[in-house]
Amino acid sequence: MKYIKDFLNLGNSKAKSDDQFFKTKKETERWLDEMEVRNFHIHKNLAVDVEEGGVSLIRKKLDYIPVQFGVVNGDFHCSYNQLTSLKGVHV
Repeated sequence: MKYIKDFLNLGNSKAKSDDQFFKTKKETERWLDEMEVRNFHIHKNLAVDVEEGGVSLIRKKLDYIPVQFGVVNGDFHCSYNQLTSLKGVHV
C-alpha cells in the first residue's frame, strides 16, 4: 500500500486536479459506457463501484481517469495509457 501511495504522489505537479472529474451522473455514465465498463453503480457523490466483471481501460489513450472508482469486484487494468497519476482510483 505504501508504494502505491508513493506512486500516486509522483508527478503531482502534472496530475489533473479534482476539476477534471465529471460533475454529473450523466457525464459519468456516458464515459463508463464509452469505456465499456459494465455492471456499475454510481453513488450520489459520483464514486463508481463495479459489481462484477472488473474494469479494463487498456489502450484507451487516457492521460487521466475522470471518475472516482470505489470498489471494483474483479480486475482493474489501466496499462498502455499516458496516465500521469492514479488519481481517481481508490487505494
